Amino acid sequence: MTIFENADAVWHMNNLLGGENCPYEFLPEGKIRFVELSDDEKRQSQKRGGDGRAIVLEDACLRLNMYQTVRYRPKNNAISVYLRVKIEENTAGSLFYSDFLALDLNRSGLFLAYAGVKVKGGAAYREIPLCYREKYGWQDIILTVSNGAISFYIDGVRRARYDIPQDLESPFQDDLIIGGFRCCKPDTYSNGAVFAKFSKITYDTAVLWTRGLSDREIAELSGVSELSKSEYDGEDIAVMEIARLHNKYFDASAENDAVRCREIWNKLKEIEKNDEKRPLWHLTQPFGFIFDPCGAFYHGGKYHVYSYHNIEFLLNYSSLDHYASDDLVHWYGMPIGPFADSPFDVFCIYLMNHFYDDEGNVRALYTGHGFGGKTGVLARVSDDMTQYTDKHPVITKYHHDGHVFKHDGKWYTITSKLCKAQREGDKGDPVMMWSSDDLEKWTEEGEIFCQKKCPETGGGFMEFPYLLNFGKKDALILGGHPVRYWVGHFDWKKKKFIPDQEESKLLDNTNPFHCFNPLCVDDKGEGGTERRILMAMYCDIGSGDRKIQWGCCHVMPRVLTLENGRLRQDPIPEIEKLHKDNFSAKNIKNNKLFGNNVFEGHISGEALDISATFDSLSKGKVGITLTDRDNEEDRVFVSYDSKTDLFEIGGNVLHGGKFKAYRKGDEIGLRIFTDRSLIEIFVNGESAVTSFRGDPAAKRKPSVVTEGKSNCREFKVWKM
Repeated sequence: MTIFENADAVWHMNNLLGGENCPYEFLPEGKIRFVELSDDEKRQSQKRGGDGRAIVLEDACLRLNMYQTVRYRPKNNAISVYLRVKIEENTAGSLFYSDFLALDLNRSGLFLAYAGVKVKGGAAYREIPLCYREKYGWQDIILTVSNGAISFYIDGVRRARYDIPQDLESPFQDDLIIGGFRCCKPDTYSNGAVFAKFSKITYDTAVLWTRGLSDREIAELSGVSELSKSEYDGEDIAVMEIARLHNKYFDASAENDAVRCREIWNKLKEIEKNDEKRPLWHLTQPFGFIFDPCGAFYHGGKYHVYSYHNIEFLLNYSSLDHYASDDLVHWYGMPIGPFADSPFDVFCIYLMNHFYDDEGNVRALYTGHGFGGKTGVLARVSDDMTQYTDKHPVITKYHHDGHVFKHDGKWYTITSKLCKAQREGDKGDPVMMWSSDDLEKWTEEGEIFCQKKCPETGGGFMEFPYLLNFGKKDALILGGHPVRYWVGHFDWKKKKFIPDQEESKLLDNTNPFHCFNPLCVDDKGEGGTERRILMAMYCDIGSGDRKIQWGCCHVMPRVLTLENGRLRQDPIPEIEKLHKDNFSAKNIKNNKLFGNNVFEGHISGEALDISATFDSLSKGKVGITLTDRDNEEDRVFVSYDSKTDLFEIGGNVLHGGKFKAYRKGDEIGLRIFTDRSLIEIFVNGESAVTSFRGDPAAKRKPSVVTEGKSNCREFKVWKM
């Protein structure tokens, strides 16, 4: 077949050694079988230049050594791959992987490409959503990059085409893999093993060209007389549009075009509105996942927070998404950055923090995952917080999260030293401190604290350490599952954190989030004083089986203060900007206000702000019930028992239970926010986040519960 004669590599999959014209030697991993195709399958194979034989991979892959792979890297900004494969039903995995191009099919049915591209800081491994799977069985798949665009064909039908204005360039060196994906980061979490393997897939032929392909060639490879384009309708139109916009967002980010990024963000948000599972007023990623809030910072009158940039393969080749807000309520997208584009962070960027240096310039220190493993990378940040330059490692011994601060003229940072539960005795991962006079040369000061090993901490596992000063007291907060904190004081002579009590407290009483960020400090406190903002994430929410994939959200930012030996969290007052209709009542006893017509004239909605103030008497429970207007069985309740000083969350929720309420005086203040399926609850400064199990977009209706001699002084509800 003429089309194969000028290919750079032709792999007929009839053995692992290749032939004279295309020598190669694949290393198999897992169970493989060479098979003769059936008569019809053989005819179809031979029609496309195949030899009628194939290889079956069952949770297996083939690896071609990187030193042989280097010859196939793109030339003249063009590369093409042809795969004739049989994909089994209800299976997913990576079809092809290399350091210059990859193709993956995830479990939702989304095809994703990855391409090494040049960006201003170097080269990055770009994730490119393509389209969704339409069938199983034998398929002729072609992925081609040329003339500044990537095109994707299945069986002679062009399923996707997107611009790629960046030049092609491999950001790292790795093997070429058939049937799997890899990220060779030297990591505590992984060892560079191949993953994303299909449970079963059959390869007939794989061909690679370091050039683009013509329409005639693509048609011939696909066994058709002429090419066609997919016709989309219904939800698929939105799917393709959001994929197009997602790719445009990367291009605008690579050009550092904040205005264009915001325009695209607004278009993405319009498409979001059709998803009833998505919260209305909580930060989510339009397409993909939003995870650990990092880099939280207030600068130039704007709030900033960052998270990993991923649709698939979390923490592999991840740059950071950047979100900004003028009021902590309305968020918008900024250019992606920092990009994972240098030898120090090409595999992934972990938690980042910002601070002002001695000249008042914004700087960043983050955990970069590059060729030398995890290091603390220092960068200069532009005043608009869109460009990260002069990136270089300054802490190379180890680095995993943490933050930078200054004390008595000296710079300090704390970080986690992950030990994977291998320390002696009951010691968990240590919180380590480093110091510096100039931010460039750092000295290890030693271990300042460690939590004990216990089942709840996974053997003492800890990340995201933060040491915060609240005047006469300090608080040490450690990430994990869940987040815990201690109040005490830091002994600067001994460089040790000494807790007032050995037992830790929960930062949130129901949310099993592992990550949070308390480093955003503004001047919006009482009388223009400093106010510390806490940001955190909630994992158990997402698109489900919808094609427009998204997952997780950031909770409502909270004001963090220290009160009577505990960290108090309160809703930000800015949320009141969202208030619309309202309902209020006073002095409600024994629920008499509502009687048999409990909800007559009452407000219900998808997003509500509910406030109730109760007298704290010696007998009786008080609280709020939340019910779907059309489904009384979908009841959720939040109650407080004055006898035990416990509040309880129960009913049709994902996370509930009983928790200490820390009563203050004779008053119980209860604040509840519902945002479709999400519920955030605040009781006397204690927080709990959970989600409804029922209809995420139900019109919830709240009512007051009072028992015995209890009294609800005031009850208010606002739509948001």
